[in-house]
Amino acid sequence: MHIYESSHDSTQITTANFFAGCGAGSPTSAAVGLKVSDIVINVNTVTNGISLHRITSLTTSTGWHSAIHATVGGGST
Repeated sequence: MHIYESSHDSTQITTANFFAGCGAGSPTSAAVGLKVSDIVINVNTVTNGISLHRITSLTTSTGWHSAIHATVGGGST
């Protein structure tokens, strides 16, 4: 499980590759080890809303040693 706390709402974080470079094994400083099926708890600091999401895919740019991006599916509040 991971907690993401920001002003982003649940629809914003479901944009493809929103968690850029956060995938497990990514060679970036943003790498937090996200894997498919991990749960992300989104805490919106503006509305105090909370939503649950699941990592649905990991993608990478072409090229050797590229960043691994994570995408979450729609959440439940």
